[in-house]
Amino acid sequence: MSSTKPLAGKVVLITGGARRLGRASALTLGQAGADVAITFLRSVKEARQTTSDLEKSGVRAIAIRCDVTRPENVRVAVRDVVRKFGGLDILINNAGNYETIAFDEVGLFWFQKRRSSICAPVTEKSFT
Repeated sequence: MSSTKPLAGKVVLITGGARRLGRASALTLGQAGADVAITFLRSVKEARQTTSDLEKSGVRAIAIRCDVTRPENVRVAVRDVVRKFGGLDILINNAGNYETIAFDEVGLFWFQKRRSSICAPVTEKSFT
């Protein structure tokens, strides 16, 4: 492990890694030396740009279309990452619906609607 690249040799999967916080995380971890896989659902252009930017920084990168509300999609994404990079060391569950809401409108229904962000369907079994 290099002091300038503390994550060299590590593999990261970031759900929702094409835009906003997911993209920033991907680029930061890539700069730290990690190979980075990101998932996206509709952000094809942004996913391509993110993987291109990662590859320019000297790390391997892949973008995988994945609906994290569907456990089978998640299993396939994890399998693809492991096949491409030989393993998976770090998982960042970032995917979710982006919307703004007044704080006083947040209630149980709001949390139930965002289940994919709060309770990601990745389990230990997903890695086998």
